[in-house]
Amino acid sequence: MSVQEQTETKARRIPPLLWVFSTFFMEGFPGLMIMTVTTIMYKNMGISNEKITFYTGMLMLPWVIKPFWASFIDIIKTKAWWIYTMEMCASIGFVALAFSLQTPFYFTLSLTFCWVIAFMSSSHDIATDGFYLVTLPPEQLSLFLGFQSAAYQVGKIFAQGLMVMISGYLFAKLNNYFTVWTIVMLITGVITFAVGIYHRFILPKASPVQELKELHSFKSAMKQFVLVYKEFFAMKGLVFSILFLACYKVGEAMLLNILPLFLLDPVSKGGLGLNNQFTGFVYGVTSPIAILLAGLLGGYCIYKKGLKFWIWWMLIIMNVPHLLYVVLAKFQIQNHAVVLGFITAEQFCFSFGYCAYSIFLMYTVRNSRFKTAHYSFFSGIMLLMLMWPRMISGWLQQLLGYEHFFIIVLFLIIPAAIVVKMLKLEPSYGKKVTNK
Repeated sequence: MSVQEQTETKARRIPPLLWVFSTFFMEGFPGLMIMTVTTIMYKNMGISNEKITFYTGMLMLPWVIKPFWASFIDIIKTKAWWIYTMEMCASIGFVALAFSLQTPFYFTLSLTFCWVIAFMSSSHDIATDGFYLVTLPPEQLSLFLGFQSAAYQVGKIFAQGLMVMISGYLFAKLNNYFTVWTIVMLITGVITFAVGIYHRFILPKASPVQELKELHSFKSAMKQFVLVYKEFFAMKGLVFSILFLACYKVGEAMLLNILPLFLLDPVSKGGLGLNNQFTGFVYGVTSPIAILLAGLLGGYCIYKKGLKFWIWWMLIIMNVPHLLYVVLAKFQIQNHAVVLGFITAEQFCFSFGYCAYSIFLMYTVRNSRFKTAHYSFFSGIMLLMLMWPRMISGWLQQLLGYEHFFIIVLFLIIPAAIVVKMLKLEPSYGKKVTNK
């Protein structure tokens, strides 16, 4: 047996379940800690909504521009190496972020370390997406999509739920948010490093034949770099793909940084006046069950019926919860059971609808020779379109108030619906292959 055959056999012996969930968990956890959880952290420290959403929204930029170095991740080292190395480096960044909160220049310094972590996390995401695409056959991409989507959402819950809940309990004992968030970021660094060590040993040392590559000279690497971009702009249906990625999640982008602020803001400012403990409890206890079920259900539905059948329904289902936030803002409902039920419903619907978005990204690069790079190109373009709504969401909310802000978000389904109507999708994509 040749060396290549031996490495392929070794890669196949490692069950995907041992790495699919953990790698996509790490797509969610570190990035959301700096883009979303920091909104709560800065809110606790007295920073205004407008300033919080603007600067944390800017942290999306490393994901926006990641296509500029995605092709190098395709041709330098292996994707497995990039995955665990970036995780270990990000853990160091979280430790530095933790100690920066104890300095007089905590806001500027902490944002600087957030940027460093963001670049590491975005590189990690490029490698993870590529590793997933080249390691699993097409029919298993949709089968494991449920695990992928659920894992990302669990990473989100770990960040927005568990870490925030811990901050609430620590504040009750320490009564100092700067000390509290220093501890939380240290815990985050430990978790990130532990997962990196796990991936160092559990990920296949070499992917299947698509991942194996020869060493490239600098000249040949540059030629391939140019070829990656040339083939991207020649892709069929490029304009409609970009429009879909720009519109599908714009409502969620407006909500992402505002929702924690809405829960924490006092009633006098239009919020619900809740604390970190309840906010963390909502996202960290009840939501994971709904998210796991929705992610698994969404992936299975596409696996059975295909992307074309489900994409319209998933768009509608993902946007339904926006109406729930209009109700919460209008009546400023503070009943814990009602708030808990509304947010759990929103998490379920978003996780289910997100499956169509995830599989569409894979659909766009189905015929590409450079799947990893082109996948990241589409992701970067989409994030560019979504970065500005996040940046202005705080300003818009302070201008209109929470109720009218949520009403505007509710109507953002209209441009997405128009684009979905114009899409031409292969009926069988993502659907289970039946052997006759």
